[in-house]
Amino acid sequence: MKIIEEFIAKFEFIGLKFKILNNTLTVTSVPKCLLKRAEKESSLQCKELLEQGIKNLLHEQIETLLKTGGVVQSKPVTLTSIIAYEACRGAIKFGDAISLTTAQCLLKKLSQCRAPYQCAHGRPVLAPIIELPTT
Repeated sequence: MKIIEEFIAKFEFIGLKFKILNNTLTVTSVPKCLLKRAEKESSLQCKELLEQGIKNLLHEQIETLLKTGGVVQSKPVTLTSIIAYEACRGAIKFGDAISLTTAQCLLKKLSQCRAPYQCAHGRPVLAPIIELPTT
């Protein structure tokens, strides 16, 4: 509990807020992506998913804080995984029909990405095609 109290600002920065009273931790706020992901399930699954997400996030952050002495330089894997999952769920899939205008717009936006050849999970999203001259 001491590590949590010592680095409370680090937890609040990622959207995890809580109160500590009589050695009991009560969560008062969770990151929006965690809540939105849980809300997509049935009420029982929602509660379980939310509880597990909070536990994972707490354990991950505590482990990182202990290893680094409080220096956290990356986003928690728990949150990154949720964001990647949601990003892929709403994506255009192979075989989906889209208009030429939509395709051109997507390619323009894709060209501005740091990693344009893969999705948030690292899977390929396109392959370069070139025309080789015949001799």
